[in-house]
Amino acid sequence: MWHTCRLAMSALLVGLLIGSVPLQAQRIECFAGANLHHLRLVKPYSTGSDVESKVGYTFGVGISNLRVALIPIRATLHIETTQSSFYHRTGGMGGGYSMEATHDRTLITTGFYPINFRVANNLRIHIGVEGSYLLSQKSSVKEHQFAISNPSGSTTEYNRVDVGRDSQFGFALEASWHAMIKEHWFLAPWCRFVYNTTDPFINTVYETRMMKTHGGVSLIRRLGFE
Repeated sequence: MWHTCRLAMSALLVGLLIGSVPLQAQRIECFAGANLHHLRLVKPYSTGSDVESKVGYTFGVGISNLRVALIPIRATLHIETTQSSFYHRTGGMGGGYSMEATHDRTLITTGFYPINFRVANNLRIHIGVEGSYLLSQKSSVKEHQFAISNPSGSTTEYNRVDVGRDSQFGFALEASWHAMIKEHWFLAPWCRFVYNTTDPFINTVYETRMMKTHGGVSLIRRLGFE
């Protein structure tokens, strides 16, 4: 899988380089960082429900200043991981039911940013869209039922439940600070916010939306002068 991902990233970069003329003033980047996502329950919502997430990683490649009809375009390709935990409980003193679920995902994501501009000399803003495809997933679901006659209750565990949607789409906003370390080379800390308009899950009773925050550092090579 990882070999396929590396080939895909290399193919994207080579294709963009070959298909874009001229190359002067473009910026090629490799980036890595971490991400934290937040799941928002849309409906139905229950006060006995809770959603948590853990920090994942992000790494990929990109190219900016691609000229399409004189408009500078930025494109990216990256791998990211996310992990969600969901807890739901109903019932009272006479008995009840609880469910605990975790879902790990590995996604390959492409970004397309048609709106790009600079603030001062070093701060760059990118606005666009992202599409993600699910490479792999691992889910675990535990159901627990209890009653007065059986206070310890019974637990059922499902370890092979595929609940992740194959593809996702969202809007992205990124800010990066390009600091030159030597001629044509830059280090750029960046932060990206993504709001997915599609539910990342299928076959579940809850409708959700995912919001992600990425942060990291890019190593950038500028081709020529701007």
